[in-house]
Amino acid sequence: MQTRIPLPRPVQPLHVYRHLLRSATYFPPSIRPFLDHRIRTTFRNERDRMAESELKILESLNPAEDREKEEDRRKKVLADAKHRIPALQAAVEGDQDRLRRVMWHVFGRLGKSRRELMASFVLKGSDPDADPAKLEELAKKKEMQRELMKKRAKVHPWNRTYTWDEPTPWLRQHLSPMEENWDLPKLDRYLRSQKSHQRNITGAAFPRGTIGDLDPTKDVPEQDGWGRPVALRRVTKLTRKFWKAQADKVMPPVSQEEWESLKQLASGEAPPEMYKMLKRRRIAGPLMGAPEDIEASGDDMTSDRFSILFNNGGNEWGPWEWQSSAHIPVRDVERAGQRKLELLTGKKDLGPFSQARRLLVEYGSKTGRLRIKESERPIFSRRAVRREYLKMWQATSYMKGPGNKAARPVWGRVEPKLPVVTAAHHHFFEGVNAQGRMPKPEPPKSATTSSPMPDGEKAHPKGSEQVGSGGESGATSEPRSKSPDSEKSRTPGDSKAKPRDFKPSKPSRPPREVDSTPGSFRNFKFSKPRDFRPARPPREVDTTPGSFGSFKFSRPRDYRPRDSRDPKPTDD
Repeated sequence: MQTRIPLPRPVQPLHVYRHLLRSATYFPPSIRPFLDHRIRTTFRNERDRMAESELKILESLNPAEDREKEEDRRKKVLADAKHRIPALQAAVEGDQDRLRRVMWHVFGRLGKSRRELMASFVLKGSDPDADPAKLEELAKKKEMQRELMKKRAKVHPWNRTYTWDEPTPWLRQHLSPMEENWDLPKLDRYLRSQKSHQRNITGAAFPRGTIGDLDPTKDVPEQDGWGRPVALRRVTKLTRKFWKAQADKVMPPVSQEEWESLKQLASGEAPPEMYKMLKRRRIAGPLMGAPEDIEASGDDMTSDRFSILFNNGGNEWGPWEWQSSAHIPVRDVERAGQRKLELLTGKKDLGPFSQARRLLVEYGSKTGRLRIKESERPIFSRRAVRREYLKMWQATSYMKGPGNKAARPVWGRVEPKLPVVTAAHHHFFEGVNAQGRMPKPEPPKSATTSSPMPDGEKAHPKGSEQVGSGGESGATSEPRSKSPDSEKSRTPGDSKAKPRDFKPSKPSRPPREVDSTPGSFRNFKFSKPRDFRPARPPREVDTTPGSFGSFKFSRPRDYRPRDSRDPKPTDD
């Protein structure tokens, strides 16, 4: 189904303006007013600026050059506005990343609204406990310093005197006095609160990443390149650079009313209209061609037929000018229909090797052709939109407290709720203690006799025979006494009969001495490689002058010993 009206050529600002307003009407009521107001104010401000520039061009000394610069600026502004149209259309048609980016702009996490909230948040307010006399004295010092800088600026650079405390950059650079205008202690407290909050929140909720180290002087060196103390001006620059880098990651607080309304959207308590994207209706196609085709078409104008009519000037069966497309690579032709660009371009690849999303095709009864069936399922479910609202709420806070010093930020946080274990899940936790661990199994106990044994009695294995005065049964309770024959020396015959009794034991290896000296290699054992070969002894070389004792004659490759049957060479 064709849902995007192509822009006529050449592109006019009024056409882009209407397309943007039309794209904003498909968003939920929580997003639509912001987009509508932003589009209208941006175009009206640009219209007023163009009117002022026309008056300046008429009074300019070089109107041709100023006119060229103005035309270039208008082209860039128009191209930027035209670039926003497919982004808004893709956000409505299922592009989750672009929808999240639109929400960041709507709820003040990115863009102009964030900068406005940030400017009012870091602004240093007047101290009610300050002494009026000190404030007046400070204002006089600033005025004197301002007058002094004006006088120095009028002095020629050749006549200026430079010192270590007041180098040249004091006269030329115009940096914002951050220490005087920003409430840095307040910003530091808010940064620490946001850093601790981001540890428990998904990173997809914050568009600017996590906050790092909060030490302003971490990049300030102790000495400069000449070994001298770092100039105060350089310390000021590095400190301001740190605060600006951290301020870009700050999600400024909003009012409590906005925070509460966003909480309702995140919890699902808002009306159902806040979670629905309006469905696009089919655009009207030109009714051209034969009368019978017009009568049969009706409302069944397919996207394929509309593209054919639009490209061929209304003639559906007109010849296709393939010469203009023959020199274009296939990858460039099919790029607009790729899956990652399908939502951005609005084109679908319907070929047999398409990687696009599955489309439902039905047979048109009036036209007799296949067409894309419209799906009744919404593009974004209520749950998906509610989760996007939840990410916005987790990245938003409001200041709770009477004053600036006592106020603390309150962030959107969802307390995790563990589900109650049912009876069917109890078998997963059988045998687990209160600490969530399985108890160690007790070792098996060995079987012992119940009657105590006498001190001098030892246990004997079953089947062993005891020799004593009790006969063959050996049922005597007296301990065995050593026989007198055991003390006699054995004969050589006995040693031959039982050679295993005299099995020699291997001598124990003495303990190895280990060198514990640091960096010592005495304990390292080198192993021989498999292809190890002993080194050949050095060859004796005769160094006598004119001697050929060290010369070795080699045989040529085609050498063959002469056979006795070969004819002897003759001297011709």
